[in-house]
Amino acid sequence: MAAPLLRYGDCLNFASAFQRWSGRFRAFTACILRGSAFRSDVVDFLEHPIARIRSVQQGPKRLQARDVYKGRDYDIVGTSYDAKTGQITFPPGLTEAQRDAVRDSLVKPSQSETQDFLRMQRDGIQRILNRYSASSTKIVLTPVPRGPFAGFPGASMTFHAAFPPITTQRAVFSLPEQTFDFLEKPEYYFDGFHLNSKGRQRFTETLVTELVGRLRSANSNGRVHFDSRPGADRLSLGHPGSDIGSPLVKVHMTHRWTRPTSY
Repeated sequence: MAAPLLRYGDCLNFASAFQRWSGRFRAFTACILRGSAFRSDVVDFLEHPIARIRSVQQGPKRLQARDVYKGRDYDIVGTSYDAKTGQITFPPGLTEAQRDAVRDSLVKPSQSETQDFLRMQRDGIQRILNRYSASSTKIVLTPVPRGPFAGFPGASMTFHAAFPPITTQRAVFSLPEQTFDFLEKPEYYFDGFHLNSKGRQRFTETLVTELVGRLRSANSNGRVHFDSRPGADRLSLGHPGSDIGSPLVKVHMTHRWTRPTSY
């Protein structure tokens, strides 16, 4: 999906992000030979043209439904986890899919998986910084909630382990590591990974409040606290007096847990 959107100069870096050589080869080939990435899509269209045309016609409705989506209005309250015994207790109302997601979220990743995830985070963040190095875009590094049972042993990595050293005077700042700790409860999740409607609402409100406050502070004096750890240095935003809506803000959300999961 991503390969056709990349430049030819991105092919090596894009392929190197994959852990296995088979994945690297497929990614590199799809990036160089753009048509190969669309092959299955074309074949599917030839086999099911009417269904595909209907799907395209329904596109605006799907986009509208996505815009008004507020999240799922149920939770996993009553689910508990004993870190010493590994025992998980579920309330009677949970579906098997919810139970499976909770179990998966509690599986401790291997050392190699952890290291590979950290490498991807460091490389990805640095590439974002490099891409916007000549622009006035502000870069925000923020944690996200780790899950309903984030405190269990082995689940957490330090927020800074995934961040590359920031040595240049860039428009970069970070939200505190504990910003979303209050959301790491079963009442804010509908399975082991995803926030429910109440969690989504609280997450959005908190993120917007934090960003607006820091951008206003930066615009008033040209500097902003890099306060995700005690005693951290202040980083210049480089554009004092600019409006909050301009320059743009790019937010990179990084997990503090040790396994890459869609969020």
